[in-house]
Amino acid sequence: AASIVFEPDVYAAASGADAVVIMTEWNEFRGLDLEKLRSVVRTPLVLDCRNVLEPARAVATGFVYRSIGRDATVKASAGPASTLALR
Repeated sequence: AASIVFEPDVYAAASGADAVVIMTEWNEFRGLDLEKLRSVVRTPLVLDCRNVLEPARAVATGFVYRSIGRDATVKASAGPASTLALR
């Protein structure tokens, strides 16, 4: 049976994740250490549903960055992660 697991912080929750989905505007998410986040995820994909991250900063850190309601002017970074697509 499925269960809910609570983690002590964002980085523990994202450990091994195939995607990070941000669905809140809490300040905790505005100030994420993107280098640390990148080091714990399996796949560097961020879907920012609240536009709390700076797209260029996320891409520079190695994430494929997608958001809701923003112009998609930030190009994906080079490397394997840039081939990811949301369908």
